[in-house]
Amino acid sequence: MRREGCLIFGAGPAGLKAAIELRRKGVNGPDLTIIASSESPPYRPVYSTTIGPGGRLLAEYLSLMPADRVTFLDRIRVLAPGVDFTVSVPRQGSYFTIDYPSLVAALKREAQELEVSILEFPLTTLARLRIASGEVAINGSVFEPDLVVDATGVDAVLASRVEPERRGEDPWVAAVYFKTVSGFMTSPAMALIFGPAGGTSWLNPSFEPGCLDLVYSAWVRKSKMTEFLEEARCRWEELAHFCQQVPGIEVGGRVIRDGWGMIRSQPIPPPKSRLIYPLGEAAGLALPGSGDSLRLALLSAELFASSLRQGLTPEEFWRRVTAYHRYYLFFAMVLARLSFQEKGNLGGLVRILGQWLSSPTASPQLTRAIERYVIEGKLSPQLFARIMRQREFADYLLRVVARWLKVRLGLNSDHSNHYPLPPLRGA
Repeated sequence: MRREGCLIFGAGPAGLKAAIELRRKGVNGPDLTIIASSESPPYRPVYSTTIGPGGRLLAEYLSLMPADRVTFLDRIRVLAPGVDFTVSVPRQGSYFTIDYPSLVAALKREAQELEVSILEFPLTTLARLRIASGEVAINGSVFEPDLVVDATGVDAVLASRVEPERRGEDPWVAAVYFKTVSGFMTSPAMALIFGPAGGTSWLNPSFEPGCLDLVYSAWVRKSKMTEFLEEARCRWEELAHFCQQVPGIEVGGRVIRDGWGMIRSQPIPPPKSRLIYPLGEAAGLALPGSGDSLRLALLSAELFASSLRQGLTPEEFWRRVTAYHRYYLFFAMVLARLSFQEKGNLGGLVRILGQWLSSPTASPQLTRAIERYVIEGKLSPQLFARIMRQREFADYLLRVVARWLKVRLGLNSDHSNHYPLPPLRGA
């Protein structure tokens, strides 16, 4: 049996940053080990921002990345059926696409420089790990840690086995399917796309020269990922067809790679175990479509290290982290938008914003307010008052409030098992 001070599962941004912060703060002494998958991190089209909680931490690593692995964006193009407008990023260098494997490699190098031990196992081996009575068994090795960090992403491999309320859980996730294809954008801004094929998607210049990453995304239950992937290529083709009709975008036919993933969109219940601390997506810390996944992963790791020094339990730490995160509000927004997604009529609000921006009477103040809303998700009082005069948005806001109350009071009944996507075109 191997005695450990801290055993961290997961070598993504949350797990690696947690180890780095523990070393920096001198927590747990030399007994610190990361249990990781031996598979290399996959390529993922990822965009993010340094605006908001955790942005400072993410900015630190941008300087460590190779220059050709980060693309800074100065504008965002917003597309939907009948909608095409562009907003400027308010702070230079604050919005960017990033090569995910390169970010993980930078974090891993720093952890190894701090003499963090990283033990790698195949994914199939990690899936068979056993945890009971304070002991963790992996492939014949038995560990007896003082505490365990679950940074295993949306699957929450450890927490889902130990926490009674998470056993057999089936959370809402942002399901993602992408292709890196030949193509170009005459104005290399990133594009956020609402509506085509029933999803909330995006398009950005790829790190592969002369190529684009086109990503189809929609909210589904985790158990519906197989169904989503069975039709993902057809839905991606619908999305590509839409993009081909947009001036300044050319989506070619040469496919470099494709891939899929999912991002948890649902909060977790307060942890009851006194052994396991969930971090990153295992703690439900992600705002799909907003770029907050990376920031919140790094932030939760930093807060974990300082919380450990203060002797906080997993539940106390969870309450501290959620204070930095629009946890329940975002989930209520997801639930409210599901009906629009299912009916295939996403994009109503951006259509209204596009009309206002294109109006000859649009003031600089209105333009800045819309830009801030699109980039940071923040509504100024003036923009909020104007939007509330639109019946479609007022109805949506009432749905958000109703679902937020249900979730906070534990009365949420929106966990239906149906498939919330419109029929495929021509099906």
